[in-house]
Amino acid sequence: GNIALPGRVEREKFRVYQSIADVMVTPEIDSIYNNLGAPLKLFECLASGIPTIATKIESHIPIVRDRINGYFVESQNPASIAEGIQRVLNDEKASGIGKNGRALMVANYSWKRFSQTAVDAFKTILNN
Repeated sequence: GNIALPGRVEREKFRVYQSIADVMVTPEIDSIYNNLGAPLKLFECLASGIPTIATKIESHIPIVRDRINGYFVESQNPASIAEGIQRVLNDEKASGIGKNGRALMVANYSWKRFSQTAVDAFKTILNN
């Protein structure tokens, strides 16, 4: 198979790469910026239904369940990322794990759910 390592991809081109991907990788580093909240890219990858590899950093841990809805690899460790890609490409359950990632996003992290949470928070503030 072919491997594309495009580096940073412009938002307009992301869907093109995503449409041909067998696996998505979000190699985030453990930093204050990344730990303020889960990076949007992780949500996009999981929501795609494509098996997703995420680095095991603080902001990813509450979201990704290794080999249930995604895969974890070590942050800033190219060998771990390469092994993770091989693991996914050879895993007969990868497609189902990708579907589990999408189901998690639809059930818990959709824009509709986020907006309802914000509306509920504002109502609570206004009522108190």
